[in-house]
Amino acid sequence: PLKDHSRPEGQVGTPPTCGSRVAFDKDVRVVPIPMRNEYSNRIRGHIWSNRSELQHNAARNTIEFAAEGYNWRNATEDDAMYVSLNGER
Repeated sequence: PLKDHSRPEGQVGTPPTCGSRVAFDKDVRVVPIPMRNEYSNRIRGHIWSNRSELQHNAARNTIEFAAEGYNWRNATEDDAMYVSLNGER
């Protein structure tokens, strides 16, 4: 099953309802976010994937989705997957 990220790890209880509210603090800290071309090549390489990484991830995701019966409800988190000694497959 998919992890429930709506609560801190280990906290149990009923899930939030549609009537849940969000509140924002009046005191905030504004942090500027650099434009993509303002990052160094080293940092840019850590933040964004290149074309070959995207192709590799798409191929892996296709195999994983097929193994899960093409049903997102059967999705397995990466840390619960079996890792073959011969590679990902």
